[in-house]
Amino acid sequence: MCKKIVIAAVAAVALLVVLNFTRVGSHAKLWWHQAGVAIQAQIPPEQEIARLELELKDKMEAEQNRLFGEKVERKLEVKKLDVEVKGLREAVRTETKRVVTMRTCLEGNDKYVVYDGGKFKREELKDELDRSAVTLQSRIELLASKEEELSLAKKSYDEHDRLYRELELARTQMQNELTKLKADLAREKRLQVAEKKPTSSANLERLRTDIDAVRNSLDVMTVRREEQGKSESPVRDHEARKAKQEKLDAFIKNLNVDE
Repeated sequence: MCKKIVIAAVAAVALLVVLNFTRVGSHAKLWWHQAGVAIQAQIPPEQEIARLELELKDKMEAEQNRLFGEKVERKLEVKKLDVEVKGLREAVRTETKRVVTMRTCLEGNDKYVVYDGGKFKREELKDELDRSAVTLQSRIELLASKEEELSLAKKSYDEHDRLYRELELARTQMQNELTKLKADLAREKRLQVAEKKPTSSANLERLRTDIDAVRNSLDVMTVRREEQGKSESPVRDHEARKAKQEKLDAFIKNLNVDE
C-alpha cells in the first residue's frame, strides 16, 4: 500500500514538473487557454448577460448588505458614545464648579469655613476638596478618552458610509449598463430578423423569376411567328387571287345561254 502511494506521489510530482517546466507543459497550458476561449465564444450573449445579472445580485448585493450592516453598527456606536461624552462633559462641568467653590471657601485662615449652606472644619473641607479634585481628574481623563473614541467612531462611520454609497453607485451603474446591453441585443435581433427573408418569400421570389423566364420565352416565340407570317403573306395572297381567277374563268367558260 505504501509503495503504491509513493509511486502515485512520484507520478504527480513528475506531472507537475512536465506541466510547469517543459515545452509540453507550455503547450498544454496553451491548449487549455484556447479551449476556455472557445467555450467562452460559444456562450450566447443572453446567457452571459443573465450570468452577470445573477452575479451582480448575489455578490454585490451581499457585499452591499454587509457594508450596510457595519454602517448601522458604527452609527449606533457613535450615538452611544455621543451620549456618554455629553454625560461626562456635564459631570466634569458640575464637578469643576464644586471644586472651585470649595477652593474659594478655603481661602483665608479661619478654623471653620462655610460651604453649601453648612459649616465645616477647614481640614474636613480640605480633605473633601482633595478627593473631589482626584475624581475630577479621573473624569477629565475619561472624557478625553471617550472624545477620542467618539472621533474615531465617527471617522469609521463616515468611511463605511462612503464605501456603501460608492458600491451602491457602482451597482446601479452596472445594472443600467446591463439593461442597456439587453435593449441593444433585442434591437440587434429585430434588425437581423427584418433583414433575413423568410423561406416562403424566397420560394415565391424564385417561382416568380421562373414564371417571368417562361413568359419571356413565349414572347420570343410570338414575335418570331408574327415576323414569319409577315414574310409569307404576299405569296399566299397571290396564290389566293390566282385560284379565284381560275375559278371565275371556269365559270365563264361553262356558262351557256338558254334558247
